[in-house]
Amino acid sequence: MKVYETTFIINPQMEDATIDNKVNVVSEIISNNSGKILHTDHMGTRKLAYQIKGLTQGYYASFIFEANTDTPKALDRHFKLDETYLRHLTIVYEGDVLEKKQKEKEQAQKEAESVNTDVKETDAKPVEAKEPEIKTEVKTETKTDSEPVAETKVEPAVEEVKANTEVKKEVKPESSTDNESLYNEEDEL
Repeated sequence: MKVYETTFIINPQMEDATIDNKVNVVSEIISNNSGKILHTDHMGTRKLAYQIKGLTQGYYASFIFEANTDTPKALDRHFKLDETYLRHLTIVYEGDVLEKKQKEKEQAQKEAESVNTDVKETDAKPVEAKEPEIKTEVKTETKTDSEPVAETKVEPAVEEVKANTEVKKEVKPESSTDNESLYNEEDEL
């Protein structure tokens, strides 16, 4: 008996129960052909690299199993007859299944830790944007008498602010026809 890996993509537009049923049918085919499932991976709905039958997403699932040489043929026949399977591939698995399971556990732990650190970073308070300040002038009046000095704030005039922000217009040179008429008048003198 050899160890095989089969990966397949299912049309994601079906109901979740139907998708689960399609995955279970594949595991039943393996079991009915005297196979033993060593590892199952339901990757879920993911974006496809290119459109297949007008779809841009697909539900990915994978099995690593031990079986005789007739099982991959039975799987291939099943995938070809059912149109809900968009793509499939069954190969001889040459890796260590236990090592693969260990790597997946480590990766899941790293992802969980990164989610925890992302949450801690988002707990920080956002920085508030400050509005630009308008400068005001303070004029003081002094009198020779012993009266109190009055301070008044003077806001810049709206026209001054507009004048400072307006773009100056370019001065266009006189047209050549005006210059020609000047030359003609001088020639006549």
